[in-house]
Amino acid sequence: MKRFSFLFFTFILMLTFQFSFLWRFSFFGVIPNILLILIVWFSLYKGSHKGQIMGFFTGIVVDAFSIGIFGANAFLFTGVGFFVGLLKKKVDEGNILVQGLLVFFVTFFYCSGFLLLTKIFGERKVIISGKTLLLLPLYNGLLAPLCFVVLVWWAKLWREKMYVAD
Repeated sequence: MKRFSFLFFTFILMLTFQFSFLWRFSFFGVIPNILLILIVWFSLYKGSHKGQIMGFFTGIVVDAFSIGIFGANAFLFTGVGFFVGLLKKKVDEGNILVQGLLVFFVTFFYCSGFLLLTKIFGERKVIISGKTLLLLPLYNGLLAPLCFVVLVWWAKLWREKMYVAD
């Protein structure tokens, strides 16, 4: 029950912050995606299986709050959870450079995948522009170490063990 409460409150806080406050920190109209950073962090510590589950549920909720193709975020976040989860205990997740670069590349592939899905399904509204494709990975990559520190502190506050066998 404690683990569920930890995940639930973490998700609700990040979701609220993403959709309520982050627009104030837009950089040339680009808003960071801290939910994507949350999935990367969670998948690095918990592994592929739990990362996929977190990615899917996060994606479904994001899809419910956003415009565009329903299910695109669920699909892409699930993929992020799976592939980043494969790196569990293979990279130094405490290294700031690793955190930033990993989130940078994951965000770039997420944006590229979202752009590809909108082209495949003929979405007329442009949600991912060229500016977003270039700036969002950089913004997320620079923000990732701060988010990782806050999330690790939050997990310690809840006495959540981050390394649990899958």
